[in-house]
Amino acid sequence: MNWHERRQERTQKSYVCRIVESFNISCKRRKYLPLYNAQPAKTVQESFTDWPKTWDFGQIPTSTSGNPLHQLPCQTLDVVTWGPWLVEYDEGVTDPLMPYLDVTNMSLKSFSQLFQEADALAEPVGVAAAGGADATVIQALELARRRGWVRPMLTGDRGAISQIAESLEIDLEPFQIVEDAADSAVAAVHVVKSGNAQLLMKGQIPTPSLMKAVLDREQGLRTGQCICQVVLMEIARDDRRFLMTDTGVTVAPTLEQKRDLIDLITDTARRLGAETPRVALMSCTEKVNAAVPDTLDSAKLVEDFDEGRFPASIVQGPLSFDLAYARDAGAKKRIEGDVIGAVDAMVFPDLSSANLTVKGIMYTADCQFGGVLRGTTHPVVFMSRADTVETRLNSLAYAISLLNS
Repeated sequence: MNWHERRQERTQKSYVCRIVESFNISCKRRKYLPLYNAQPAKTVQESFTDWPKTWDFGQIPTSTSGNPLHQLPCQTLDVVTWGPWLVEYDEGVTDPLMPYLDVTNMSLKSFSQLFQEADALAEPVGVAAAGGADATVIQALELARRRGWVRPMLTGDRGAISQIAESLEIDLEPFQIVEDAADSAVAAVHVVKSGNAQLLMKGQIPTPSLMKAVLDREQGLRTGQCICQVVLMEIARDDRRFLMTDTGVTVAPTLEQKRDLIDLITDTARRLGAETPRVALMSCTEKVNAAVPDTLDSAKLVEDFDEGRFPASIVQGPLSFDLAYARDAGAKKRIEGDVIGAVDAMVFPDLSSANLTVKGIMYTADCQFGGVLRGTTHPVVFMSRADTVETRLNSLAYAISLLNS
């Protein structure tokens, strides 16, 4: 059953709900929040048994005064849930909010929520930082320790670590220091492998050195799956959050590795609160074209999805970034789908496109982000050596959430 047939099946379950005062929507900024507390009414106002219909997605219904619908008294609204969509009408308005609002798929947790969860931990989590002689690593671990998140362990040159900590006026007494070469992650991986820590953290160490220790067949953290970096991105302007992979490890994933990437990113999304993750197979175009080989892989992966290979998720592609992120782009290009403008997880065709996209957002947008490695036996806090204390703290909260979910 493809996504068109699944959507048609859902149209048989139409029922009425009413708007509650806590619902918030800002039409001007295209900020649409899920309605978690819609309440069933007694009668069905409209059903969409004559699906499919053609909707004009370009306009948001407003009152005659131009205010968003949620500001009107409840009794002036007829609200119908259509499958996973909330459809909202004002008098004389025929264009539904159907493509904008989702009442069944909870969004990914925000970093604020992840911080709150970490603050509520019953006991701190052991974290081993490979390449611990780094100011941002020491500062982030000290902040996390003070909040009760972690038991910090640093590996590397003890003298260099002590010198940096002294310059920061941070007492290393609560830290465990394990001697290792400055460019080695062997000791840190061993601490995690032995059970003395639950998380591995990338510090001031090159990625190849970290991955050499992680991928060691005898002493590493391999699981048999493709290992990838999954970045959690939060865009403040739009109150949007989505995952991106593989932004840091696999240069040119094969078709089988892309299947692993989908499995890993959907598992991550569920752990972060998305019950049915919406996955976009990213490309430079939304059309399957032999001249763009990754679109051929996308077509095969969508076939896999239609055959049930990726349960409890929605996979669509190939999709360009604008289609995955912005619903109005789909309206303008006349492209429909459950993922259009509502993506939870982006799977990129290769490392170059993923890394360029994530760093472009990081350095130009008002955003927060954090990164972890998936496909390992334990979550690995994994970001660039150039990242800030804030980003490292975000990544720690993110990894702790995955560990405890």
